[in-house]
Order: sequence, then C-alpha cells, then structure tokens
Amino acid sequence: MVTVAVDLPADPNPKNDPFNFTLTVTAVQDGTTLTSAVQQYNRTTKSFGNYTQFPTVGSTSLPAYYDLLNVDRTGATVQAVLCSFDGAVISNISTVSFPNRYRVSVSSLGTHTLQMYPGSACPASAGTALLSQPVVGVAPPWGCRSPPVSHTRWR
Repeated sequence: MVTVAVDLPADPNPKNDPFNFTLTVTAVQDGTTLTSAVQQYNRTTKSFGNYTQFPTVGSTSLPAYYDLLNVDRTGATVQAVLCSFDGAVISNISTVSFPNRYRVSVSSLGTHTLQMYPGSACPASAGTALLSQPVVGVAPPWGCRSPPVSHTRWR
C-alpha cells in the first residue's frame, strides 16, 4: 500500500495545482536467488529447473554453473558465497561478464547440499544458510563407459 499526502496551496493558482504531479515508483524487493546457468528437465514434474542431477563416474561428475544473486531492499548487491560441506566441489569462476558465478561438481553418488551464505568466505561449519539447493550424483545413463560421441561425416 502506498499513501500519498498532498498539501493544498492557499493560492489556487493553476500552476500550483496540487493534482498536477508525477509519482515515480520503483519496485525493489530484497531477494536471494541461486540459479543454474543451464536448466535441467525434470521428467516427474515435466518442467525445467535448476541443474540438480550430476552424472557421476568414480569421484568425478559433469560440472554445472550456478549464479548467485543477493540484493537488499534498495536493490544494492550484497556479497554472498556458495559453499558445501558434504562432497560438492565448488569453484568461484566469477568474471566481469559473469559476476557471482560458481562451477559445481560432485565427488560421489548420492545427495549433496549447496548452501549460499552472506559474505565472501564460507563459514568454518554449516550454519544458517540464505538458501540451500540439494543436488544428486547419479549414475550416468550410458553406464561407466565414456559418454557417447557423435560423429560428423564430411562430404
């Protein structure tokens, strides 16, 4: 709800018309998001969402890239960091073009948790995170062999 108070001038001169004004409203909401750069299709919900299933062979998975956004009520960016305390491997790969971007892979099959914390460094142990995202190391659909390779024939 927005309340606007208008003082009526004592002189009813048209150039002092109190109802001739412009009100500019900028909607800014504080918010925190963790979004994967590539969206993954979920067959159960039949929708796209964050990349959460990492094909994993041995102690290596395919990587995914996540972008963090943490803004306050004025729209100013607040520093945040992506962490994991249970086997996800996270690297800050931020650049000018992609600020707050992280490369994520998992080191084993099973569930892992990505956690977003305020600040520039992960805490010594898991605490109250701004956001959490469960991710899962899964056996790849092609088994333990190398991923399928597509070949192109040139004429």
